[in-house]
This record gives sequence, structure tokens and C-alpha cells, in this order.
Amino acid sequence: MQKKEMAGLMVIAAGCLWGVIGLFSRKLSAVGFDAVQITALRSLVTAAGLFLLLFGKDRKLCRVDWKDLWMFLGTGICSIAGFNIFYFVTISITTLSVAAILLYTAPFFVMVLSAVLFHEKFTAQKVKGLVLALAGCICTTGIFSGSIHVTALGILTGVASGFCYALYSIFGKFALKNILLKR
Repeated sequence: MQKKEMAGLMVIAAGCLWGVIGLFSRKLSAVGFDAVQITALRSLVTAAGLFLLLFGKDRKLCRVDWKDLWMFLGTGICSIAGFNIFYFVTISITTLSVAAILLYTAPFFVMVLSAVLFHEKFTAQKVKGLVLALAGCICTTGIFSGSIHVTALGILTGVASGFCYALYSIFGKFALKNILLKR
């Protein structure tokens, strides 16, 4: 299989796996797992799989420069663990659709943080894109049907999941700059 075909399949697989995360978290929650345990399980399975893949491909890919540790900790703890914990809590106290909408406040946070940290421009086109994306998410969830009840805690944890998810892009940008500087 060629790289382009493999890349397409990987994107489809990632989308499918992402799409079922809420279902698995609900099932695990129903048997007694809390948000932190679900996040730990998900992270351990992912880390083990990624380690085996990288180790099998090239052992050098498993090495971390101590100066880069802050980016890995930021990405892993602040972003991945944070967004998963808050997302799973939100799923447990609201609906999957509300949790998804609140998670997708992330682009707003990315835009604001990028303007502050990287001095990126806040353009009208970006604002339009954000508004349209959020409106699309809202319209597809059925939130306007009036049958969805949302608490302040659900909104708070959902927005926190979006903020932590946004940090993934921010730490990723720092990491990418760092990698490019090393070349």
C-alpha cells in the first residue's frame, strides 16, 4: 500500500475511533470507572501502542531530550489528560451532543491563545469560520429541541474540555517550532 493510501486510511480510522470514544466512556462509566480512570486506561493503551509502533520502526524515535520535556508534559497532562477528564465528566452529567459542542469551543481558545502567544492576526474571516463551525455543531445536536437539560457544572466542565483540547494545538506549535530549529 502506498503512503497516500495509508494516510487516507489512517485518517478514516482516527475519525472512526474518535467517533466511538463517547460510547466507550459511557460503557466504562456504567461499570464503575470514573473520568480519571477512563482517561488513564485510554492513555495507557494509546501510549503502549505508540511505543511499540515507534520502537519497532526506529528506537531513536523513543528518546526525549530533557529540554523538550515541558512540551511533552504540557501536551500529555494539561492537554490530553485534562481534556479527556473534563470531556468524560461532561458526558456523565450532560448528553454526548452537549459534551461535543462544548469540546468544540477549542477553536475559539486556539484563536485567542495564538493571538496572545504567537501574535497571529484575529481576522474577520477567522471569526466567521468560528461562528459557522459552532453554529453547525449546535444545529446537528438537536439542542434546540428543548429536551436537553444542561447544568452550570456541565457547561463549566465542557468548556474546560475545550480549553484543554485547544492546548494540544498550542503545545504542538511550540514543539513543531522546536523540531524545525533542531534541523
